[in-house]
Parts: sequence; C-alpha cells; structure tokens
Amino acid sequence: MKTLLFSGCRGGVGNSSVTANLAATLQKNGHQTLTLDLNDSNTTSLYFGIDPRSSRGWGQALLDGHDFSNAAFQSNDGRWMLPYGSLKLEERYRLNAILSSKPELLSKTLAKLKGVDFLIIDCPTISTQKWAWAEYQYLKELFTLNARLITTLTPSAPDYSLLKNHPDWRDYSALLLLNMQRPESQLHHDLRLVIQTEFHEQILPIALSQDITVAEACAHLQTVVSYAPASQASKEFLALAHCCENLWRVAK
Repeated sequence: MKTLLFSGCRGGVGNSSVTANLAATLQKNGHQTLTLDLNDSNTTSLYFGIDPRSSRGWGQALLDGHDFSNAAFQSNDGRWMLPYGSLKLEERYRLNAILSSKPELLSKTLAKLKGVDFLIIDCPTISTQKWAWAEYQYLKELFTLNARLITTLTPSAPDYSLLKNHPDWRDYSALLLLNMQRPESQLHHDLRLVIQTEFHEQILPIALSQDITVAEACAHLQTVVSYAPASQASKEFLALAHCCENLWRVAK
C-alpha cells in the first residue's frame, strides 16, 4: 500500500478537492483507493456522494472503542472513504487527546488494511514546527505506511511568502503542488515560475488550473472525473495521477 498525505499550506487552497479528485482518477486507472479525512470540517466526503447530513465517521467510531475502519463508505465507482464525521467540540477534544496519547493508533490500524493500493489522506496544515507538537505525532506515525507528503499551495503572493519567509516553514522538505492556477493571469504565470525556480527540488511538474467544473462537480456530490470527464481539470488530474504513481520509482 502506498500512502499520499496531502496538506494545504493554509486553508482555502483546495486541498480536499485535490485529494478527492485524485482518488477518483487513481481508481479509474485501476488502483483501489481509500481516502481518509483527518479534518474536522468533514468536507471531503461531499466528493464521494455521502449525504452531508450523515454524522458517521472514523472519529465517532474511535471514541466508541470500535474498529474505525468499519466506518468506511464505498462510492459507486469503487472508491473507499473514511470521513471524519460530525463531532461536537467536546468530542473533538476527546478524540485529539486519544490520538496524542496513542499516536500509533491510526497508523497501526491502517497498516492492517488489505486490498488497498493507494491510501490518500486529507491532512490538516502541517509545517516544520508543528511536527514537534504532541497533537501532531500521530501524523508522523503515518510515515511508517510508505508515505509521501505533498503540500498544496496556490501561485499567489501570500502562499509564496508563507513558504519563503514564515518561521513555521523553514527547512520544510515536502513535495509541493500548485493548485487553482489561472492560465490567463500573468501574475499567476510569473509566480508559478518563481516558485518552480526557488523550490525546484520540491515542486511537482504538474500544476492544476482553476476550473469551475471542479466546484460544479462537488455541488453534485461528484468528482470532476465522473461529472466532466472531458474537462481540462480531468486531464490535469490524470497527469497528476501518473506523477503520483511514479513517486516511488524516482528518489526525491
């Protein structure tokens, strides 16, 4: 099983959209995928056709002392999904306490899964300094699962400045994925070139465009692969899937 951890450099960069649409593309390419949402916003499930009113998720199962893998849903195209679920604030505090005291719990349970080719995890924002926080140790344990970490960002001045100057991101070595690029924007074009130049050892060769069909697909509880298979976004996710398939063949 290969594991892809996706983390936005901040909120609003489309990390959940990337996670879900990549899973659909890899599934279409013949890989069995399982997507795990670690964010309490619980929005990744929308791309899997899960009723947004559903409260079921791995978080509640873990709090109840059950095997949280049993909280998985399967979409019509065969993808498996483990949503975070809908938890009250007090329940989220208790869940975080469990993960902090038993950071290996998630990774050990996931390692037992059979028949999964790609485990794709929608992570909260991870920065260099956050690795030292007790509440993030369970994320570090996920690297025992043959994992690659990819940080999603946009070709914007705030994202570039964040990675370049903020102390939280010093010595950050994850792979980088540009998302929500506007091809008609000269500013986006210029910032993409700057980011590719300054982070050339980390940046993936694929950049995802800002495409309205991605948002439309989510509104229909679908991925863009099923909603608009001929769209530019679908073609770009296919290229991203091929890139991710090769991450284990090329040393980074």
